[in-house]
Order: sequence, then structure tokens, then C-alpha cells
Amino acid sequence: LVRCLYIITGLFSAIVLFTPVHFFTYTPLIYQVILAFGAIYAFIALVKASINNEENAIIILAGYVVFFALLANDMLYYNKIINTSFLMHYGLFILAVSQSIVLSRKISTSFNEVEVLSSELEKHNQRLEQTIWERTKEIQEQKEEIEQQAENLREVNTELKSLTEFKENLT
Repeated sequence: LVRCLYIITGLFSAIVLFTPVHFFTYTPLIYQVILAFGAIYAFIALVKASINNEENAIIILAGYVVFFALLANDMLYYNKIINTSFLMHYGLFILAVSQSIVLSRKISTSFNEVEVLSSELEKHNQRLEQTIWERTKEIQEQKEEIEQQAENLREVNTELKSLTEFKENLT
């Protein structure tokens, strides 16, 4: 449905760009009806998201409600049904502010998550460093023990050589 709306919008834009004025001046009413269906579809999707407690859906819904209300005002004013003025620019501003609020909240949430993850990573790194230090100490102790055993073996070997030489000298 959204892709279809994109195609229809593109077609109406092409009509405005490439047809004479006396032709495309009759197209806004048709396009406004299609735009109203698109607005209703978006409204329903946002209401469903709000009901499902999607993150920030209520803020976006509020911005779109104001935007769609002012869009309806402009369509009714353009068709001379009501006598107000064009207010769409205020609707766009409110819509932009609501989306800015959502973006700010998401960035803030992401920043907080980064801080928590950085803290957890620091804890893991400290535990890893402690484990490495303990294992290095164990290896060092094992190395010293092996060196001591090697020294003892050298001494025993030296004694055995001495005894072997003594034995050979006796025979």
C-alpha cells in the first residue's frame, strides 16, 4: 500500500511538472482524496503501534494527529469549504518537533546503554586481568619448581658422573 502511494504521488508530481496548467489544476481534488486515505492508513498504523506500547509511538502519533488535522484544514480551505487560512506549515513544524523528540530520546537511551556496556566491559577486563595475573603467577611458580628440579638433577647427574668415574678408576 505504501509503495502504491509512492507511485501515485510520483504520477501526480509528473502530471504537475509535464502538463499544461489548465489540465493539472483539476488534479488536486483527486490527489487530496488519495492523500486522505494515506493519512488514515498512517493514523491506523500509529494507533496500533501505540496500543502495542511501541517505543515513542504516542509522541509520533501526537505529531501526526496535529499534522493531519492541519492538513485537513488546508484541504478544506483550498476547496473553499471553510474560511480559515493555510496552516500546514505549523503542522510540519509540530511533526518535525515530535520526531526530534523521538530522535533525542533514542540517542539518550543509546548513550545510556553505551555507558552500561562500557562499565560491564571494564568489569570483565578487570576480571580477565586478575585471571591472567593469577595464571602468570602459577606459571612462574611452576617454572621456578622445574628449574629447581633441573638443578637437583644436575647435582645428581654430577654425583653419578663422579661415582661412575670413581668406579672406573677402581677397576
